[in-house]
Amino acid sequence: MKSLVKLFILMVIVSAFAGVAQAGEISLTNTTRVLELYPKGSVLYPVVGSNAYQLIFLIVRDQNLNPVEGAASLLTVYFPNDVQEWVMPNTDEYGVSRLILEIENQPPGTSVLLEFHIGFEELEASTRDSFRIWW
Repeated sequence: MKSLVKLFILMVIVSAFAGVAQAGEISLTNTTRVLELYPKGSVLYPVVGSNAYQLIFLIVRDQNLNPVEGAASLLTVYFPNDVQEWVMPNTDEYGVSRLILEIENQPPGTSVLLEFHIGFEELEASTRDSFRIWW
């Protein structure tokens, strides 16, 4: 049952991102050259258990706030006792990349820092986010 709830939440989030991009506020046929990257990292759950899954998002926009398709990113995850690096999927036509991170045996009451390094053509950018291990 928990799996179905998580799947439903994931579907709602993905639909929300798709709905924003299809609302006409963002031009998906932008012919302007990308001059700057504006990335934003986020997580589904601000607080998770010691053994859980975390859904991580990266959204990359350009100087006109249009989605950047094809941006590559390296995610560095700073656990309390470990550092892991993950190559995230390239951003899609909505400028979104997603990754499911498995949390295993992490001490309660600690924070996990996420550091995103993004590259697109000759441009580079970075952003950070975090979440807490609580129970």
